[in-house]
Amino acid sequence: MVRLMMAVTTALLWLTLLAGGSAAIEIGTPAWTMNGVTLYEGPGTEYDEVGEILTDVEVRVERCMPIWCRVNAGDQRGWMYRLALSFGQTPLGPLEGPKHNFGSGAGTVCLYTGPNYTGESLCRNSGFVMRDLLLDGVDNQYSSVTIEGDTSVLLCRDRLFRSYCERVNESQPKLHGFLDNNVSSLHIY
Repeated sequence: MVRLMMAVTTALLWLTLLAGGSAAIEIGTPAWTMNGVTLYEGPGTEYDEVGEILTDVEVRVERCMPIWCRVNAGDQRGWMYRLALSFGQTPLGPLEGPKHNFGSGAGTVCLYTGPNYTGESLCRNSGFVMRDLLLDGVDNQYSSVTIEGDTSVLLCRDRLFRSYCERVNESQPKLHGFLDNNVSSLHIY
């Protein structure tokens, strides 16, 4: 009986190990390298080089400091210069980001801290621009949005309309994964 239990345990362990490689969970925010970059052991060029990543390679950003981000790409992991990253679903250079010359309409946009239009709200009319929600203490809090009238809103993941941005034209009970609890700037048209 003991041998049978050991055999079953060993078989389950092997199955778990074999499945682990093909069922890896991707952790971190998706981003793209805009240039070929060198990876460092720590956040700065004074650290040892640990690898290189080519241009337009998708990476996962684990965390960022003001100038450096810790990323992983396949079997490589290290720190790279933050401005060499483009956050979002596709690689975009610094001049290829969101265009802010959309037409304006008349209407109201309300952001809610909870999904399905629940929780505290921030409601503003067309023409309202907020470059840094952190200044008002409401950064990275919103999960849903309602849009009333002939208007839309540009929601961006970072302050000053940097990083991933998305123009929302209709109410959404749950914001896109890149924006859910990650809105830091907005422009209502």
